[in-house]
Amino acid sequence: MADARGSTPRPGDDGCALLAGKLAPPRLHVAVLPRTRIQRRIDRAVQRRAVSIIAPAGSGKTVACASWSTDGDGAHDVAWLTLDSEDNRPRRFWPHLAAALGRVHPSLRVPAPDRAPTMDLVGEIVEAVSGRDRPIVLVMDDVHELDRPEILHGLDLLLRHAPPQLRLLLSGRRRPALQLSRLRVSGDLVEMGAEDLAWTESEAAEYFRAAGLPVDTKQVAELVRRTGGWSTGLRLACLWLKDRNGADPRDPDRRDPDRGGVNPGDMDPESADPESADPESADPESADPESADPETVNRRGLGRGEMERLVRGFTGNSRIVGDYFRDEVISRQDPEIRRFLLRTSIASPLDAELAGALTGTADAARILDRLSRENCFLETIDADPPGYGFQPLFREFLQAELGRESPEDVPHLLREAARRHRSNGRPLDALRAAVAGADWGHAAEILAEDDVRVLLRAGDGELSAILARLPPELTSTTPMVALAHAWIRLITGDPDAAGPYLEAAERSAGTVEPHPGRLIAALNLLRVWMSGDCAPEDLSTARQALRRTGGVPSPSAAERRAAGCLLLALGLAHAWNAEFVSAGTALRRAVRELEAGDFPALTGFATACAALADAIRGDLTGAEETIGAVQSDPARPEETGGLLRTPASAPDGPLRPHPIADLALAWVHLERDEPADVHRLLDRIEPWPRRRPPGEGPVSAFATLIRARALVAEGETAAARSCLAELHRRRRPPTRLIQAVTLLDVAWFPAADLPGALPLDPTAPNPTAPEPPAALKPTTDEAGPSPLASNAVAVGRLHLMRNDPARALAAVRDCLSGTAGETRPLDSIAALLVASAAHRRLGAVSLSAELLDQALELAEPHRARRVFLDGGRSVRSLLTILVPPNDPRLPFGTEILRRFERGAVNPQGEEAPSLTQCELAVLRFLPSHMTNKEIAEDLFLSVNTVKTHLRSVYRKLGVTTRREAINQAARRGFV
Repeated sequence: MADARGSTPRPGDDGCALLAGKLAPPRLHVAVLPRTRIQRRIDRAVQRRAVSIIAPAGSGKTVACASWSTDGDGAHDVAWLTLDSEDNRPRRFWPHLAAALGRVHPSLRVPAPDRAPTMDLVGEIVEAVSGRDRPIVLVMDDVHELDRPEILHGLDLLLRHAPPQLRLLLSGRRRPALQLSRLRVSGDLVEMGAEDLAWTESEAAEYFRAAGLPVDTKQVAELVRRTGGWSTGLRLACLWLKDRNGADPRDPDRRDPDRGGVNPGDMDPESADPESADPESADPESADPESADPETVNRRGLGRGEMERLVRGFTGNSRIVGDYFRDEVISRQDPEIRRFLLRTSIASPLDAELAGALTGTADAARILDRLSRENCFLETIDADPPGYGFQPLFREFLQAELGRESPEDVPHLLREAARRHRSNGRPLDALRAAVAGADWGHAAEILAEDDVRVLLRAGDGELSAILARLPPELTSTTPMVALAHAWIRLITGDPDAAGPYLEAAERSAGTVEPHPGRLIAALNLLRVWMSGDCAPEDLSTARQALRRTGGVPSPSAAERRAAGCLLLALGLAHAWNAEFVSAGTALRRAVRELEAGDFPALTGFATACAALADAIRGDLTGAEETIGAVQSDPARPEETGGLLRTPASAPDGPLRPHPIADLALAWVHLERDEPADVHRLLDRIEPWPRRRPPGEGPVSAFATLIRARALVAEGETAAARSCLAELHRRRRPPTRLIQAVTLLDVAWFPAADLPGALPLDPTAPNPTAPEPPAALKPTTDEAGPSPLASNAVAVGRLHLMRNDPARALAAVRDCLSGTAGETRPLDSIAALLVASAAHRRLGAVSLSAELLDQALELAEPHRARRVFLDGGRSVRSLLTILVPPNDPRLPFGTEILRRFERGAVNPQGEEAPSLTQCELAVLRFLPSHMTNKEIAEDLFLSVNTVKTHLRSVYRKLGVTTRREAINQAARRGFV
């Protein structure tokens, strides 16, 4: 045996010299962009006996392993062996393996070429490395090249008997035929794939910055989406952009020539923005020094628009991409497999039945499984039912190749795919294929059959591309085509442009079955809602459309979906008009109809809207539970073209909570007086619909109102008034919402911000207190909506401020009797508090205490504290005086009193002194730093009586000053 450190074995008949290049990581001729995330992942993985990194060509496997071998945590010695097809000869493979290990463990010697090495050599390796202190990681790159049973058997033996000091890292394009199941079950195997090596947007952005390319965040995200984060795909994009970035756009020799054939975008409207060569060593991690020089690359100073055009132009039909795929993928396939790949590229997703129909292949299932396992840029799709999908750039390349080689087959294949998709319950995929194949009649049938579900499943950009390709006459003859045009204008924030299309849908509806009247009414109501006002006649028209079948939903799933959509629009309109009780009723009905119509995506949205209505009504616990159930549902709802999809949500990434859900939770936190959580939720709400200018949507208007109230809770009254003023300036909300804003502007500010709000003489009216504003006075317009109960509460509070308890009681009488229209539970609580304060001032203390107890009973299950705080000093006095020490509501009442003061509370377990009810009432006023005279006024006592109670309190608490009394009271839980 020769020493592995340098000597060469004696040549034999089948022997071969050791190749030094196979025993070290490949040298990179360009700078490497570090990817700490990958290095740390490998650091953790090599703690196990075996690691497999299996991914398609160009995924960056070699670069990742090579970078880790030099920049890892240094806890291991790394041996390297690059494999090729010649290593399937045992007398070549084993000497090179032993030589690789010998570089880090010199006592291991290379066997003579004429020796049968398998079992004996495995034993020698195990024995040689068993006594080491530092572990060895043997990296075997391109392990997919090994296919001889005797070689694989030897590797299995090595994996099975390897000591803890030896770990194997296997890197290749496909999983080797090794017996890894036992290691997987025992937890001794870590498996990494293409998804682990894929570049994130932040990594890609850093790479393009290092290359000196002026690619902004949006363009980086598009390139990552189109390439799937594929390492070589990003490298090719960089080379392609560099070439065009430094070229004169008028120079045809520097532009990628028209490759001929069919544009992939023409085959698949889903790639309206076209989706998206070097060997693996030419990875995006390899940013060469020249590319890092912005002066070299950005000679022409490209503007954002031109770079965006260049990014869109990088497709699978680009020459640099095509050359790579031909060399590394297609040239390695049999003619039968090549034909299979080309013909199936027109369909996505792909299953065995569809693949067989497109190719005439009986064993399509086997071929798909093999291609997926071999990482031939075909991945399994986690869908129902599951299927397969090509990597975006590879699919575009295949489509371009198919268009060049067999253009006459493309329309036939697309129409067959559309027919199969439709029969398999994939209407959106069927619509894509039908439009790509110019089968306009079939496309119209799909739209009519699957109605609104197709509209909501498609992204707005894709739907626009589909509609742009349909013949214009279909808009005037097919109601669903007209409705689709109206829908795309609504979700892109142009309700005025939707009107003519809705009129066209109405004209062409005629005798179409099922009649699209409810869908037309739903989109019409959505249009007026988005325009900023919903008149009573608009709501009446919608209700009439809902009753056209007698108010009883049809058993047809399509009819129930249409009814659900109309009820959803009706609920949103009621909410926009501040009619939250009616909104909640309509939205809960919408949820039931949409569930019955098999429309889970829109059901989830309607559920979130219903939760918001419930929260505003005062059912805080119910709203919180509803949102929690929606967000924890393991069944991911389909994203729906701007209605359900949030801007930051990737199609296959985790869904962020929708703004409606955030609004509902924000309102819950608001009513519980938790302003920090309110601001946290409002800060992450994106403009909605997605393309409306920020601040102009209904969601933004509600968010502004909630933020204003939260600011008031924090004492930021000036900032709150600015929010409300900005809302008026940005847009004119509907009349009912203007009333609500005015109500809030009065009801939130009285104790601290209105002049003369609290008269010094509690028995005299205060002539300087404000009169109820006109917006709060009951309307006499019988045709309009009924007055809001919250307006009556605000009037009652103002009368209390004017020291007119009789008129305050009259203001809230209808709220208490249940005869006021749109009375929310929160309004009932507020009305009870107004009545309690009024009765106390009129001397009916027992009745006042009873009404206060009812208010606490209604609020406590929901932890609704804000409604008490909005009542100001009069409510504080009630809680201070009328809740006896042994009352079961005392803890909740005490919690509210603490909120009045925002003081820290650390109750102790020691026995508390016995205080009378009057002493406790006086004690609870101390943290407010009110004077004795002011305390006496609120308690209807003389100043001397207050002083007497204070002396008694000081004695019982063992203190001598007010500050000490406050500290003792907080420590013992009295305040």
